[in-house]
Amino acid sequence: MIIAALLIIALVYFVFTSLNASTSSSADEAIATDIDMALSTSPVVIKGLVTDNGSASGTEYTVEVTDVFKGELKAADRIRVVIGGKKNNPRATLHKNEHYLFAVAPSSSGQSKYYGLIEPFIFQLQNDTLIAINNEEKYKSAFKESKMTEEELLAKLQNLP
Repeated sequence: MIIAALLIIALVYFVFTSLNASTSSSADEAIATDIDMALSTSPVVIKGLVTDNGSASGTEYTVEVTDVFKGELKAADRIRVVIGGKKNNPRATLHKNEHYLFAVAPSSSGQSKYYGLIEPFIFQLQNDTLIAINNEEKYKSAFKESKMTEEELLAKLQNLP
């Protein structure tokens, strides 16, 4: 009888710890270590111009699409890019009238909102270096910046599947 009780306790403990581990509140994150990973993960890759200063919380920006490299958008479309993070502490800060490269996915809300499937998902070419636009060190430090000219970046983007 005691052995049966111990077996039941062990089984309950095993099931509890297994379920607790699989339902923890911290989700696994996809982190891009290079531009190729971000581009291959995302169903939509565009270059766009930020046309506003973002939402009051700093987590949404209006972007006018200037070039489409992957996905169904068209040049001149206006979309909202949703950035993770907390109110007034977004994962990335964008600047009005600047161009960025976005590797995103459409939101299921159907409201022309797009978000990143992987972090970082916003990039910018600065001084022949492709950098990740992100405020969080764990994403910035994981991403390997790439030395490339605008022509080299364009060639890479035009060869996306």
